[in-house]
Amino acid sequence: MSITYRDYPSIIRGGHTFSIIRASEDRISSHRNAVDYILALNQDTVALHKDRVKDSSVIIYDADNVKCDGVCPVKNAVGISVSKILKERMRPR
Repeated sequence: MSITYRDYPSIIRGGHTFSIIRASEDRISSHRNAVDYILALNQDTVALHKDRVKDSSVIIYDADNVKCDGVCPVKNAVGISVSKILKERMRPR
């Protein structure tokens, strides 16, 4: 079972769009404020959602666009190169 909460502010004004997904084998009746994982594709994601993390949270961030050194509010932060992965996946085979 899963619940998805999507936030779509005015993109015309450059709003921050995000989704919160909660999944469990058990019945889910609402979403929670605290998160286990954050996938940060831009710096705004880290800044705007830092109050949602807990000690065990993990932030996976795009190392090409996000600076997490000293900024990420958790010790479990992993940088990956999203553009490199996309280039490899988009190559003709």
